[in-house]
Amino acid sequence: MYEYDVLVFGSKPGSIAPNIMPKKVYAANAAILRAKKYIETEIVSIVGGSELQKNHVHEAILEINPSRIIVRGKKFDLECITKIDTDIVKVNWIEQYKFQTKFFNPLSIWHSEIKNKTKYKLRSLYGYMKYIFRNKRPQGLSNGLYAILLAIDENPNARIVVSGIGLSGGGHFYGIGKMTGYRGQIDRELFSMLEDKFKSRIVTVDEDFAKYGNVDLLDLDYVCNA
Repeated sequence: MYEYDVLVFGSKPGSIAPNIMPKKVYAANAAILRAKKYIETEIVSIVGGSELQKNHVHEAILEINPSRIIVRGKKFDLECITKIDTDIVKVNWIEQYKFQTKFFNPLSIWHSEIKNKTKYKLRSLYGYMKYIFRNKRPQGLSNGLYAILLAIDENPNARIVVSGIGLSGGGHFYGIGKMTGYRGQIDRELFSMLEDKFKSRIVTVDEDFAKYGNVDLLDLDYVCNA
């Protein structure tokens, strides 16, 4: 039995909200707007450095005023969120890469990134070396799945409830931008390698995430319309 629930929000449109009272909420990018009803709960924002510069993303973060903001990347300007008094954690590439290797083989992160990037579709030693010598570094998981891993790592006794993550590319519920197909494919491949001891703690309200991620659907008694 789990001691408490932790909720993770992504930006997939048409998702439903779980009818639960989580102890903590994690949200990727502008999906933090979905955490409005949990404003009294500890909320953690996970955002990419480039995403943070977009008006709709940092405005959403400012509106919710999370307990902690985790910014992934090396090039970003924090001036847009200095208006709020919260804990801002900057995570560089080495730190986020090392964190992901707690869950995945390091070579799998590189392999999945290189083979799914259109430019480097050539699945050969030449393609790999070309990618590496152009100083490309694998991002690994998107912010949504990174948020899931963070929730698992920081809450070892919790059930992780996921809403708005579909393991495929597509639009966002707020109508701006989209996640690329290759990034969705990387997410799907890496998530398939997640050990059962972690995956068994995850439930979702989204049928496609349950199907492609091989995780359980949350009982319908515990979901409501978003």
